[in-house]
Amino acid sequence: MLNLLILLTTPPPPPGCYDARIRVLIMYVTCSLHVSIDLLEMYEESVLEYLCVEEEEVPLTEEEVQEEARRRKYKKIKRYTAIGLATLGGGAVLGLTGGLAAPFIGAGLGTIIGAGGHQ
Repeated sequence: MLNLLILLTTPPPPPGCYDARIRVLIMYVTCSLHVSIDLLEMYEESVLEYLCVEEEEVPLTEEEVQEEARRRKYKKIKRYTAIGLATLGGGAVLGLTGGLAAPFIGAGLGTIIGAGGHQ
């Protein structure tokens, strides 16, 4: 049981890297459920074969290529618009808060400097 907790609390490996801890966890669960190791290995091989099959690339039609280009263009425009609006909004917030906070900052600094001169 402790092995199971250790395996579940360890951070996962980066994508694309093999980590034997996952296989150990699967083996542990398989043994706990009294499933044959041969059956597990058969399933592992079938998953490996499925993952190794290369996907066939289907050529795109001219209409699909144009649609993809149109989507990319609108996505780019939308992204730049969002960045521009965020810049304007952030600038407005900084301007307003800086302008409204300036009197309080000045009063605070005056109090600190004024209090520091007297002994």
